[in-house]
Amino acid sequence: LVFLLAGLYKITVETFNPLEVKNFLTGSGRANKKEIFKILSLMTESGEIEGVSKKELLNSHASDALAIAIVCFMKRGLG
Repeated sequence: LVFLLAGLYKITVETFNPLEVKNFLTGSGRANKKEIFKILSLMTESGEIEGVSKKELLNSHASDALAIAIVCFMKRGLG
């Protein structure tokens, strides 16, 4: 349904599998949650990502969503 509606409104939908996200962020498709958390933490501490606390990153759904958003953003050449 999401893809159908996106198509009707001419909205581009990106899909990424976990290996792509892990590889893009860490250089290894076999990275674990701890390694992804470390990269996201470094990005928030350095100011590359603003408005995200470590507490929020501890939520695995939130960190997954942020990781996917970063990959999408960077692959589109916006970052």
